Amino acid sequence: FGTKIVGKLMNTKDDELLVISFLGAAVFVAGVSEMFGVADAIGAFMVGLMLGSTTSGERILKLVHPLRDAFGAIFFFAFGLSIDPGDLPSVFWPVLAAVVLTLAMNVAAGLAASRVYDFGSQATANIATTLVARGEFALILAT
Repeated sequence: FGTKIVGKLMNTKDDELLVISFLGAAVFVAGVSEMFGVADAIGAFMVGLMLGSTTSGERILKLVHPLRDAFGAIFFFAFGLSIDPGDLPSVFWPVLAAVVLTLAMNVAAGLAASRVYDFGSQATANIATTLVARGEFALILAT
C-alpha cells in the first residue's frame, strides 16, 4: 500500500536527490520499526521491497550497489567491535547449536524446494549449498 504515492515522491531525474531520498526513507522506516520493537533491518527491507516496485526501482538498485557494499563493511566492522573475545567461551555451546541447526535447516529448505520443482541432483546440491552461505541477515537480526 502506498507504492504509487512513494513512487511519485521518488520520481526525480537527479541521482543525488534520489540517493538522499531512498536513504532517508530507509533510515526513517528503520527507526520507526525499532520504536515499535521490530528489527530495524526488517523495516529497511520493507522499504526496499516497496521502492523496488516503483518506476525508479532499477535506478535505485544501480545507485545503492556501492553504498550496500560500504555499509555492509561498516556493519561487520561495528559487529566485530561489539564482540568481547572473553565472552566467547560462555556462548560457545549455544552458538554451536545455532550453527548446526541453521546449516541443517538451510540444506533441508534447499532439498525441499528442489523436490517441489523436481530439479536434478546437481541443481539440488547448488540450491542447498547456496542457502548455507547466506548467514549475514541472521547476524543482523542477532545484534
